[in-house]
Amino acid sequence: MTAKTLIFGALASLMITAPSLAVTKSGPLGLALGNVLVGDYGSEGKVTAAFDADGTVGMTFPDGTKRRQAWVADANYFCMIVKPGADGKMDYRCERNMTAGKKLGQTWQQVDSEGKTVTISIQPRPR
Repeated sequence: MTAKTLIFGALASLMITAPSLAVTKSGPLGLALGNVLVGDYGSEGKVTAAFDADGTVGMTFPDGTKRRQAWVADANYFCMIVKPGADGKMDYRCERNMTAGKKLGQTWQQVDSEGKTVTISIQPRPR
């Protein structure tokens, strides 16, 4: 079994439970719901992710590019998923979910899925 097959299987299993996990503040990414997760890459810039209870996330990248995509989460990972495009391929990125036990405004460091160190915080979403 290839790593790609394992990742696809994990994503598929997460998507089955996504509606029940996405709509609750007590779910595995609950603190981020209605707020903004900020990933600070220092001189490379910041990535922001505004997670909504409908299972979508609004992303803003350092170059100003914006993207709206689906998300799923469990206690260990959260994945941002772009539905298949015209070419039939799905685009996704999964990161370690380290939000458990964190508080709004708290900052912590982690290593992302590309091996880069990033400073994470969850900030109130501007209204």
